Amino acid sequence: MIKNRKELTQFDFTTLPAKEFVIKPNHGSKGRGISIVAYEGKQERATSLDKSIDSLMFWKKKKTSATSMQEIFKINGKLLTESAIKFQFANILDGEYSLTKKDSILIEEKLSPGEGFKAFCTYGLADIRIIVFNLVPVAAMIRIPTEQSEGKANINA
Repeated sequence: MIKNRKELTQFDFTTLPAKEFVIKPNHGSKGRGISIVAYEGKQERATSLDKSIDSLMFWKKKKTSATSMQEIFKINGKLLTESAIKFQFANILDGEYSLTKKDSILIEEKLSPGEGFKAFCTYGLADIRIIVFNLVPVAAMIRIPTEQSEGKANINA
């Protein structure tokens, strides 16, 4: 969990044990602000976009040359530097996707569907909900992710 901007600036995503992980608001709603992140490795810093994002940072950064190697991540098919990801995730801390004024960031392992769900989960992971009354299950549902929901099973149509 990342609770504030200082923790965000100090966090090193490459220390996570999995190459794919999920970042989401702790107090989010309707699946907003959830990002599935894949670590792509180190690549040479090549674009002016990365440089302009780095110049907008409100935290202290080490100066790097235009040919330095950077950690690269993929979110929704876009390649981003760690600096760009941290800039994007500052919005979660500001409460942009939550029901509260401020929020924190949860980092979770990305799960894969089990054998029985692979046919239904081509775009993400199913979510099973069971409603219990007086310790007795009274209803259950499976929420299935779609391409339109970008793999999220908790989108209201």
